[in-house]
Amino acid sequence: MLYVHISLLDTRALREHGLEQHARITQVQTKFNADNSDYQVYTLEALDGPPINETAQGHGGSGEAGTIITVTTDPSGQVALKLGKLPSAATQLWLSRVDTALAVLLVPVLIDWTRKRTRECPGAQRA
Repeated sequence: MLYVHISLLDTRALREHGLEQHARITQVQTKFNADNSDYQVYTLEALDGPPINETAQGHGGSGEAGTIITVTTDPSGQVALKLGKLPSAATQLWLSRVDTALAVLLVPVLIDWTRKRTRECPGAQRA
């Protein structure tokens, strides 16, 4: 739930003040996760707009050095660089609905857990 909520906040921030720009991949490094699956890390050079001072993670080995890609950056630096165009309103709406649904499903579980914990505590018994 936390991941979806953070994604929603990032999407909202990018939609409000994100900047779509073109960049050239200058270097590709292959790294490995804890489960030994690989992913690429791209070093980028901005072709238009402000300089890009961060790397981006690629998926599926789709990028090669010299390839020109579209990225979305946050000029304020609050949201990490994203590969691709600005998020659409549909993406924001979808994430918002998933976030709300998870919250609605989790509230009864948390209430039940709290009730059980309260009953187990010796200091919570009433005379």
